[in-house]
Amino acid sequence: MNQPIYNAALTAFNEAEMNLSSELFPRFAALLDAAKAKLLRPEKFMELGALTLIILIAVYIAIGEFSGTVNNTDLNVTAPPGGSLIIEKMARGIERELKSSGWAPSGSPFLPYHIRFDITGFQEGVQQVMIKLAQQANNHFTREGASSGVNVHISAALNNLNRDNVWSIFPANSTADQYRKAVAHLDAFNKNLSEGKASFDPRIDTLSALTSDLAGVIGDEYTRLNQTANTADIFSLTAREQFYHNLGVLAATCWAFQGMRADYDSVIKLQATPQVFDQAEKSACATLNVNPAVVLNGSGYGWAGSNLRTLLGDEAKLLNDLSTFQSSLAAGSGARAHP
Repeated sequence: MNQPIYNAALTAFNEAEMNLSSELFPRFAALLDAAKAKLLRPEKFMELGALTLIILIAVYIAIGEFSGTVNNTDLNVTAPPGGSLIIEKMARGIERELKSSGWAPSGSPFLPYHIRFDITGFQEGVQQVMIKLAQQANNHFTREGASSGVNVHISAALNNLNRDNVWSIFPANSTADQYRKAVAHLDAFNKNLSEGKASFDPRIDTLSALTSDLAGVIGDEYTRLNQTANTADIFSLTAREQFYHNLGVLAATCWAFQGMRADYDSVIKLQATPQVFDQAEKSACATLNVNPAVVLNGSGYGWAGSNLRTLLGDEAKLLNDLSTFQSSLAAGSGARAHP
């Protein structure tokens, strides 16, 4: 090989290697350092944190919107020996809602269930009846006559139940936390009743008052549902919420009547009205297990049916049966029988 040519080629190679080391690699390193600085800026971490928080909130709400259960089903429970089935139904009904769906407030768009109008409507309907039952228990059927004192557990349970449906990080303001306390007080009352340390006074006048209160709730629900059916569109979240609110009232009324049938058995038999009462109970329980995927508010013979007007028919029948039962009690009001 020609030596001069070899020396020239070797010199060119060495120069190229030096250029790569002194120019290309430092430039690449500088680009890498700049990229690192850009990625590791504090504001970038803040942007990443904000994005992560938004994603977590979206997932939290999405889980809430598509989870939970409308518990429009029977409560197959029995009272403890010597206890009250009305109180047992109350405790287990509230407990089931707490365990399966929480107690879902509908007021804030940043909480789960705010568009689950079926769950929120149903639970607030149940809540309405539970408050009425607690009021009647506190004022009447857990007291030995009007002059006797209130039961401390029933009074506390009423205080826990008688509140709006809200969510809060503070237990004193949260419906779910207060309802857990109510369940504990209801269970404590039934335990004391089983041990002879509390009283349950089944009289015709207290049975009549309890039935009247429930009939009043059903009547109010009928009026609101009828107004909604007359004004809401075929597809309406307002109609859906009112429909499920009525279902919640009816379900809790069914559980109450099942408890009344056991707790007031001797009174009902004394008045010779078992068949009339049983018919009212059957009507109260007729809408159990109703849970349509889509609630329609159609009318007449149009293409869309009406869940609302069908439910109105069921409620009208229940109101008629309740009126018949109340009339059958009126003649013997004030009579007394103990189980």
